[in-house]
Order: sequence, then C-alpha cells, then structure tokens
Amino acid sequence: MAEVVTPEAAFARGITELRRLTGLPVVMGGLVTSEQHFTITELRGARTSSLANLRVRHGEGLGGKTLASRRPAAVRAYPHSRSITHRYDRWVAPEGLQSVASIPVGLPGRAPSAIVYLCERRDEPLGPAVIDAVRPALTRLAVDLSAALTVQEQLSAMAARASAPELEHGDLLRELRDVARLTTDPSTRRQLETVLARLHGGAGAEAVATPRRSPLTPREQEVLRLIEQGATNLEIAERLGLVENTVKSYVKTAMAKLGADNRYKAALLARTEGWLH
Repeated sequence: MAEVVTPEAAFARGITELRRLTGLPVVMGGLVTSEQHFTITELRGARTSSLANLRVRHGEGLGGKTLASRRPAAVRAYPHSRSITHRYDRWVAPEGLQSVASIPVGLPGRAPSAIVYLCERRDEPLGPAVIDAVRPALTRLAVDLSAALTVQEQLSAMAARASAPELEHGDLLRELRDVARLTTDPSTRRQLETVLARLHGGAGAEAVATPRRSPLTPREQEVLRLIEQGATNLEIAERLGLVENTVKSYVKTAMAKLGADNRYKAALLARTEGWLH
C-alpha cells in the first residue's frame, strides 16, 4: 500500500500553491512542532540557502510574533521596522526582503499547525488584501494539515496498540473515517479507505462515505463551496444565476447554522464536517 501523505508533504504542496497564486518572489514557512519555536523548512523562490532550516523562536522576528499572537503580521522596509525584533536580520539580509507578511495556518480555535511567510523584495505593502486573496488556499492547507497530522497520530497509536489485540479500536477507526472524509487530498483519502477496509473487514470505505447529516441546504452548500474557492458574493450570484442580496442571505443563514462569525470560517467548518463535496 502507498504511504499516506505526511504533514510535511501536505505543507510542501501548500507552499508551492501559495507561490503560484500570489506570484510573489518568495513564499516560505514551516510546521509548528513546539509552542516555543518552529523551523523554516520550505522555501520557494529563494536566491540563497540562508533561511533554510532557520529556527524561529516564540516572540522573535515577524514569524515569532505570529507564533505568539496567533495572528497575521506584516512589515514594510523590513530592515528598518520598529515593530519586530531583528534577531534574524543576518539570515534575512542575503535575500533582500523588504515587505513580509507572516500568517498562522490552522483550524479555528486551535493553535496554528504552520506559519507561512509571503515576501516581496520591493517596499510594497503585503496587508489584509493579500491575505484575503490567499485565504481559500490557506483554508484548504489548514484542513489538509489537520487531516495529515491526525492520520500520523492515529496510525502511531494503532501501531502501539497492535501488540494488545484485546483493546477496542472503535474510537480510533471512527476518527480515521472522519479524517478520510474531511481531507481534500484525494491520494490521502484513497489510502485511508484502503487502511480502513483492511482493518474493518471491508467496511471502512463504506463508513467513510456516510457523513453526519448536514444542516445546510444544497444551495447553502453551493455558496460555501464557492466562498472556499475565493469567489465574492457578486461572482457567486453570477455563477448561480441569483441576485447578490439572495447570496448574502444564504451566507448569513449558513453562518448562523454553523456558529461562524465570518464567511470563511463558515466554509471551513462546513468542509471539516464533510458537507462540501
């Protein structure tokens, strides 16, 4: 059986996609494996290796600031910014970065599973407009990372329990089914279905295909799916043959049903529940 997609592989793919979407000269980042630091492991567009495998500490530099606050941060004229510490200047300088935004990647209400940097070598702002433009891709990356991390944890737990056949694996199997249903990566989904089928006498794939009943109407699901892809209300209205106010109404009711305080969180929650196909 092929190997399940790892968090590292999912993150590498996400960084590549973000650079393609933004067209920025440098996009980079790393998985968060500790509350105190993370390491930059993925670099796209770098001219040197100075930032490769750089460990960024909690509260230090732009990424460390984001790790501590769990909020996006951005600076212009990076070498002269007074809003961050300059602990990492000697590593940043060879790349000539001027405008940098750091963004936490993770599911709502949880600690970030990764930190992403969007970088420009010109002194141009990388503020909320840039972050909003890549939000759908960040949402997909957050879901795929969560799925890959859960798979990694549960397969490790399964291996640890293999020597104790008397233990019940029901909860473990249910969680793996949920992850297989949620992930947006088709390779991971197929591989998990194979694992589940082998572990559960062929019933795994069938169980994956039966998600919890959705409170959303089909139209609300269509609207949230397009929001996830980055479409505006006007673009959604044109795609679905509706007026813009009707789309706004669908968004509002979907947010209320899901307990989300914005449209992107509603789309993410619907995705994580398996209600967007």
